[in-house]
Amino acid sequence: MQNSTSWINRLINYIIDTICIVLIYWLIIRSLPNILQIVPFDFEFDIGVILLLIFVLYYVLLESIFNRTAGKLITRTRVISSMQNQRPTFWQILIRTFVRLFFIEVFSFFTKNPHGWHDKASNTEVVTVK
Repeated sequence: MQNSTSWINRLINYIIDTICIVLIYWLIIRSLPNILQIVPFDFEFDIGVILLLIFVLYYVLLESIFNRTAGKLITRTRVISSMQNQRPTFWQILIRTFVRLFFIEVFSFFTKNPHGWHDKASNTEVVTVK
């Protein structure tokens, strides 16, 4: 059985992943004028929609393929399925990602047991890699 990671690792993961998402967003916004010149029709991009798509794709792709995000790679942690103590399913990762979208989800870490609602809803946990 692997040990759940500390809340400080979870916080570091969050900060690093947020920085990565913002950097990806910035790169897309910077290249958007060039992309729009190629697109043959008038298409308006909603900044919130772009950020939401980046957020969802970042977590779903990285956690479903590698069981890790950039933050988890740096803190040497990974996502596992709580039920099987192994790789989570794609659906578990999808649930984790969409529960994260609730802005009050961050408050679930201010407890004695720092498991986020996205962990509980998806039956997953973040563990330290030995």
